Amino acid sequence: MKRGNRLGPAHLVYRCFLIALPADIRRSHGPEMLDAFRVMWDRRSEEGRGRASAFVARACGDALMEGLSERLRRIRDSRAVRTLSRHRRTRNGDGGGMMMGDFLDDVRLTFRGFLRARGVSAVLVLTLALGIGASTAVFSVLDGVLLRPLPFDEPDQLITMRHELTNIEGAGLYGIPGPDLLDYMDGAPSIAGVGSIAALDTNLNDDQGAARVTMGWVTPDFFPVLGNDAAVGRMLDPSDWTPRTRAQMEDPTFAPPPMPVMLSNEIWRDRFGADPDLIGRSVTINGTQMNVIGILEPGFRVFTPADAAVPSKIDAFTYMPLPMTEGERSAGQGLAIARIAPGVSIEQATADLERVTASLVETHERHALLGTRLVVAPLLDGVVGEARSFLWILFGSIGLVLLIAILNVANLLLVRAAERNQEFAMRIALGVSRTRLIRQLLTESVVLASLGTIAGLAFASFGVQALVALAPTDIPRVTDIGIDGGVLLFSVAVSSVAAILFGLAPAIISTRVDPATLLTSRGAIGMGRTGGKVRNAMIVGEVALSVLLVAGAGLLLRSFGEIAAVDPGYDPEGAVALEVALPFFTYRPLERRQAFFDELLERSRAIPGVTAAGVAPRLPLTGGSGSWSAIYGPPGTDLDDPEGTRARYRPASPGFLEALGATLIEGRTFDVMDGAQGGEVVVVIDRALAEAAFPDGDAVGSYIDIAIAAYIGNGRKATARVVGVTDVVRYETLTQDGEPTIWIPFNEYAPLEAALVLRGAGDPTAAAVQVREILRDIDPGAPVYALRALTDDVRTATARSRYALLLMAIFALSALVLAAVGLYGVISHSVQQRTREIGVRIALGAPTTEIGRMVLVQGAKLAIVGGVLGTVIALLVTPILESLLYQVESWDPITLAGTSLLLALVATASAWFPAARASRLDPIDAIRTE
Repeated sequence: MKRGNRLGPAHLVYRCFLIALPADIRRSHGPEMLDAFRVMWDRRSEEGRGRASAFVARACGDALMEGLSERLRRIRDSRAVRTLSRHRRTRNGDGGGMMMGDFLDDVRLTFRGFLRARGVSAVLVLTLALGIGASTAVFSVLDGVLLRPLPFDEPDQLITMRHELTNIEGAGLYGIPGPDLLDYMDGAPSIAGVGSIAALDTNLNDDQGAARVTMGWVTPDFFPVLGNDAAVGRMLDPSDWTPRTRAQMEDPTFAPPPMPVMLSNEIWRDRFGADPDLIGRSVTINGTQMNVIGILEPGFRVFTPADAAVPSKIDAFTYMPLPMTEGERSAGQGLAIARIAPGVSIEQATADLERVTASLVETHERHALLGTRLVVAPLLDGVVGEARSFLWILFGSIGLVLLIAILNVANLLLVRAAERNQEFAMRIALGVSRTRLIRQLLTESVVLASLGTIAGLAFASFGVQALVALAPTDIPRVTDIGIDGGVLLFSVAVSSVAAILFGLAPAIISTRVDPATLLTSRGAIGMGRTGGKVRNAMIVGEVALSVLLVAGAGLLLRSFGEIAAVDPGYDPEGAVALEVALPFFTYRPLERRQAFFDELLERSRAIPGVTAAGVAPRLPLTGGSGSWSAIYGPPGTDLDDPEGTRARYRPASPGFLEALGATLIEGRTFDVMDGAQGGEVVVVIDRALAEAAFPDGDAVGSYIDIAIAAYIGNGRKATARVVGVTDVVRYETLTQDGEPTIWIPFNEYAPLEAALVLRGAGDPTAAAVQVREILRDIDPGAPVYALRALTDDVRTATARSRYALLLMAIFALSALVLAAVGLYGVISHSVQQRTREIGVRIALGAPTTEIGRMVLVQGAKLAIVGGVLGTVIALLVTPILESLLYQVESWDPITLAGTSLLLALVATASAWFPAARASRLDPIDAIRTE
């Protein structure tokens, strides 16, 4: 190994596993093995994190097994004769501590014992491997999402800043507008810097055609706050910022000079082939020329809260086009990230910032009317969001499965130890100390745990890939999930604790024996009263933990059923959607945007098989923007009153509600004349707004005052006639009603980005392909993306609930199987111990049904005690699932009753086989065995 190369965590872990090799092999071959590992690690890392993680697990396992095999081979081939004092010290345990030779002897004896009982040994290793592997896989998710620090300089000093408008019910959190941000930068000395970012989906056009990219608009301090460097070229510099005025941006004749832009490493490689000469050249983004000045480091991500509308993967960065002094002091866009000054706590910084907020509310009437409040949070907390409780619940659940696996292994080891009573009696009679026997049994536990860990890491590597592949899209930092040094240390720690937990009880109980009694009883006394109580307690614990997991899975199943039964307010079957985006500087005039979408709709409706087609800025259950919350009311309403009644305004073209499959309750939807310039303004409202504003049922034909926003420029106020009422469409989530909705004609707003929905009796996907050709004919510079069925959006909306249900169901099933195996083992061993007693009972005339009932009652008692204990624990613990439940209480009696019934069936099945075997015993054979 080259001394100048610094080893990463994976290399250090592999070098630790090389200690298993004898010293002479490490000296002669260790450097070459490390160099080979480095080469393979680099190659697997380029192929993906999952491949690299699996490679580390295999390499470490191979090193450990090769080392142990080589050491055992040398011991077997050694011709050296141990001295008598060594024998005496080993036998009596008075050698002043365990020597390496003793340990290797114990390891050799352990492997011999495993080979003699291959079946039981395989079950033990497999049980541990599944428990350790599953817990390691889930911990890797927890570590990648929650525990690992963000990849910025001193990430603990980064906080997010957003405004909450407390006087507007349900308004949520907003970005901080530029003028307010300047006040925070000047008025909070505990803040070292503040940067802001807003995201815009836009187009990149070059000789390869049009591509959809995400642009990040940043303020000059954004990258200095994070502390990032450029991989190629240079970072943005404040001298690059030449903001335009709002009038210039809204002027269709204004031709802006080229702006500086930084590209992500991914788009640089994928789109431009990692061409270093790209620096200094121009690219066309958002319809304007931009000069490429630098390429960001590989893997750079912007980590922000999910509700900040700033995705983590951004393709290009440039400065905000408008100066920070422009903008209304109300609700901004994007997210502000601040760095706390050295030596300042988050509490001190928050107090400084809140003083500035109080000054803003006192100084500016708009803030006072809106009830502006500052919300500060550590950046990592904002990024993780609701996933924190979700992942901790999953980790706790798999921890219970691991504990059940440990209890099961401990039970099996107690059985094995009871079967070795004659061996222990003989060794104690020959002078071997109890300490020496405990050491031998603990060594067996350590070896067993090591084998389980090696196999578990292989399971974990596949488990991580499955967890990542199945993870819902709203789980943050999924790309950071993998098996690294920290996860390997966790696995080793788990196996060490497991070895102690399942090895200590059998070691202590099995060696607490009277050799004279054992030898004269020929081993018939089994493990004794203490061992029996311990085994029964373990089974009760397994059953109780299983009840807890099954109850949790049942609650999630009931909740998922409630969510799946929710009517989204539209029919997603038989419809597809695709999205289109127009470049800003080309389509600044409203008339150009209206003409584009009018032609697109006209030609789309002419496609054979299409029965309805329409566009809207945003589809249900997809997030994003394209709507606004504003005041409405009867004619004469003050639309500037922040305490007025609010509604959610959503633009929709003629045919959109039909293509979406929304239910029309009364009146009509939009037609091609609605939204024409100079014509009457008409709206369609949903049932929630109709019931609130027109309780007498006279909504259609009535008039209301509305506030129409403008995509570019200033909005306007208008008096609109209600022409129709639809059912409530759940736009945000399936579990929230959202604000009452006012549908306005699409041409009143006409954004640059819109979703086209097609519904037809034929194949709508084929129709969507034809739309691509239509768009290519209308404007080749407008990319089409996100082609999908509407049912996919509904499926995505339930992804987290389905993910939690799937994992909890797997955990619960595993727990049930382990508990059933454990209960079966206890009853079977009890029947084996009482073989002579049962034979005597049958010989004296006891009915075989009575024998079977006796055995069944023994299993039922354990199951009932465990079930009652588990139900009590479930009532205390399941409230932590409330964040994942919908329309289901954590103490749901149906779920608890179903759990009890399922447990009863499993317990009966587990005890029935030993009971049936006991009732069929031949009394002569049973007595003869003694």
